Amino acid sequence: MSRAPFSRTRWLIEKLKAAGGADNLRAIFAQAKMAGSLIENEIAEELRFGLKGLAEKTMVLGRQEAAALVKKTAADFLELANLSVKGDDQYIDFILNILIKANIRSNESSVVHYGVVTFYAAAIALEMGVPVSSKLFQWIKTAALLHDIAKLAIEADLLQRAEPTSYEMAILKEHLPLTVFLLSEIKWLKNIVDIVKHHHDRTGDYADWLVAGREELASGIRLAIEILMVADSFDGMTSKRDYKKVGEYVQHRGGKKMLKKQFAQADAIEQLRQEGFDHHVLAALGRILERGGEQLCNIEQLRLIYRRNELKLVWFGIEHLIKKNVIPFNKPESDEAHFYNMLRDERALLWLISDKQLDSSGTEHFVDETISAVHRQVQAAKLGAEFKTITHYYKDFSLGSAYILLFRALMVDRKMGSSTFTRLVKIFARCSEDFGKMIKVMDRLKLIGKSYADNYFDWVSGVLHGEETADIPDFGEKAFIRTVDDLFTGGQG
Repeated sequence: MSRAPFSRTRWLIEKLKAAGGADNLRAIFAQAKMAGSLIENEIAEELRFGLKGLAEKTMVLGRQEAAALVKKTAADFLELANLSVKGDDQYIDFILNILIKANIRSNESSVVHYGVVTFYAAAIALEMGVPVSSKLFQWIKTAALLHDIAKLAIEADLLQRAEPTSYEMAILKEHLPLTVFLLSEIKWLKNIVDIVKHHHDRTGDYADWLVAGREELASGIRLAIEILMVADSFDGMTSKRDYKKVGEYVQHRGGKKMLKKQFAQADAIEQLRQEGFDHHVLAALGRILERGGEQLCNIEQLRLIYRRNELKLVWFGIEHLIKKNVIPFNKPESDEAHFYNMLRDERALLWLISDKQLDSSGTEHFVDETISAVHRQVQAAKLGAEFKTITHYYKDFSLGSAYILLFRALMVDRKMGSSTFTRLVKIFARCSEDFGKMIKVMDRLKLIGKSYADNYFDWVSGVLHGEETADIPDFGEKAFIRTVDDLFTGGQG
């Protein structure tokens, strides 16, 4: 008789029950000598594997049968989620991480969409007077983070398809009822279910049972629905996607298939107004856009608005909006060197690793100051000959990457009292005529070509919350120093 496959989800459920409840989560991690993020990853993969392809099965079932199948398929995860106790934010964050990680593993690009939608939704809610301390404000943020979570039940290649068939569209639309079924079974998420359930109402593409009943909801929930509708639709209309054709995309709205160019901000707002989206919400979004990036750049406000765990995703939305100028950052038209344009595109990252506030009215000056800071340190450390070699041989992206990493070294040295800047200049100079070695060096320093790894998430949210990040593997200051030292004394450099 063959043994049943090991289940990390089942293992943790039994451990928590034996230990007396969810508030013993960290003690169980410590006893098992495993990082919480690793256990999150394993449970997320089990959830993703269990739900994979479920959308194609449920779309031919009735509402009750489909809900029952979701409940049965995700039974272990739902039992784990419902072990939480009231007020246990740490455990709730653990479960939310699992849901989000499972979704990201199915569709990596979703991390930016969730971050942008959550940022827009929170900014609009604030603009419309929803108090930061209110339960409604928290519900809006959580609904935005989880609004498409059941896309993990759809095959990844279908999520990226530019022109799906009618049958494939039916599968894609199944993500909404599946999300509702899944979230409805988690008791502490009950307050966001109606917000998620109705956030596609304006398109008229979803089942009557999803659309019906909104008028009977409390006014605050109805406002939350309107906010999430606008945030989700506006991001989709104004953002490029890998699966879209260059400069245009297929848009399915109100049962119609239209080939549209990517919308400009004002055009997107006008289109949503014509489709009947709430004009008060649209006006609030318009005011936010007119003010530029002030809400993106105020670190103290970000700390006030978002919990640390939320910033893991919201940062990628903020980075996207800054990098793509969806919220304007006074980007002049110019024929500057390619490396300068690369730094301009990465000014969100430069801001993150700096010790300054990013001024939304002068981001070009911020890029100039970054370059100047590197040049001043080169002069102070008498590294002119080595740096001249770098600027002679490094081109475009590689030169921009070198500036970013040197700026990081400068910030690390100021914080830690190290000497990584001098060593890194010399390492880059050694690699100047060997492109392959240069790329390997940059890859080892992690920050360029970053991924959505747990350690990067932790570093980003820690930096934004002003917490100590030195010991974070791969991305912390101590890891940066060790890597530079290794490269200098005998590694790739």
